[in-house]
Amino acid sequence: MKLECCKKKYPEVNVYINTGNVLTANFATKALQLTIGTFSAGASIKALQKAGMPATRAATQFEPFKTNYITLFNTTSNYLIFMWPAMLAVVLQQVILLAMAVSFAAEFQGGTFVKEYYRMRKWAFPTMLIKVIPIWMFSILIVGMYYFMHMIFKVPMPQGIFNFIVLTSVFVSSASFLGVFISILIPDALKATQILMVIASPAFIISGFTWPLNAMPAFVQFIANIIPLTPFLQAFKILLIQKGSVELTFPYLRHLGILLLVYAFLGWIALKIKLWLVFRYVKPENPKEEDSFEEIG
Repeated sequence: MKLECCKKKYPEVNVYINTGNVLTANFATKALQLTIGTFSAGASIKALQKAGMPATRAATQFEPFKTNYITLFNTTSNYLIFMWPAMLAVVLQQVILLAMAVSFAAEFQGGTFVKEYYRMRKWAFPTMLIKVIPIWMFSILIVGMYYFMHMIFKVPMPQGIFNFIVLTSVFVSSASFLGVFISILIPDALKATQILMVIASPAFIISGFTWPLNAMPAFVQFIANIIPLTPFLQAFKILLIQKGSVELTFPYLRHLGILLLVYAFLGWIALKIKLWLVFRYVKPENPKEEDSFEEIG
């Protein structure tokens, strides 16, 4: 937001409003109208009083400043451009977390984990990839559907498509590894789903996309910053609404990259421990199978 006063006979104020966020822009506009109106009335009344006019009469004779409101970015304050793409991102994260919540937990609960993953008991990370790669492929299909929906409803595309693809890929990967970590940590499919939904449900509200994140309590900011949706939406807003350069998204891309590495590492550690606990007393039915596996390992 920027104010410029023009030196004319009648004061004039140019107000630049960032409508990249429609909600905060509306609040800012109302506050500016009140502030500028109060200031202009007070200045005009004081000037008339200095010219000798009584205060009661001056209060009815003042002229307010002329105010020009100039909108930047989403200039029409279109909620379709502002809200709809962000909600698609929310849906994508929800789908990923719901799918990953039952990835390991359902097998732990159903007792099929020992049978299905005995040969992979020493390969934790490849075992994780077995679960996440199908979700990554499915996410490509979902993002492709979003692209056609953008075309149908004529919603602008993000600036820098290659950077958007990289950003989305890191977002999908970090969300899937978060789901894997919780699914390994909570061996009950229903409880794992509930925990991930508790994390994901308020994600949009506390992401800072609509309401400023820095105005929220520190604990809420911490929770928001460990959810992949938060940095993704901040970068997405820059690319889609503000049409900013890709360099502006690098801090959020780095944030997503850190979340990806942390959740992948935590998932790997949790699965390593789980595999050791589950298979330390399990022996193969065929001894040759154990020997051949040891040679490969």
